[in-house]
Amino acid sequence: QTDLRKYHVLDGPNFAIAFIEDKSNHNDDDNENTPTTKIVLHMPCHKTLGLLPSITQKMVTRIAREQLGFVIQQDVYTLGQLLDLATEVIIMSTTRGVKTVTHIGDHVVGLNKDDNTSNKNKNKNKGSWAMRLNELLETTAMT
Repeated sequence: QTDLRKYHVLDGPNFAIAFIEDKSNHNDDDNENTPTTKIVLHMPCHKTLGLLPSITQKMVTRIAREQLGFVIQQDVYTLGQLLDLATEVIIMSTTRGVKTVTHIGDHVVGLNKDDNTSNKNKNKNKGSWAMRLNELLETTAMT
């Protein structure tokens, strides 16, 4: 059986793909242990991989950076990196908007991969970035 983890992440036939990494941590310099958050939107680098850029992806990238404060990172990623880093995997398309991906082949991805109850309880308040991005995309498209 082929290990798909070593293969590159590319866009689909009618959608762009990205994944969100939540790099939340605690600042140990404070006595209060104040949480600091850094959310990274990772996407395949279109120039390096020879992919056509998506207009919807450009809009989502702008919304994520300007309205939600995400760090945007474009690179060449393997499926293994996506599976290890992703808090949420999303697809973006003109016809479907922004949607959460729950499975890639046999792999469960993002918050769905946490099977034990303590992780589910910890992550249930995180919400769906795809849903939030889609709401903002629809609002932006109307103006």
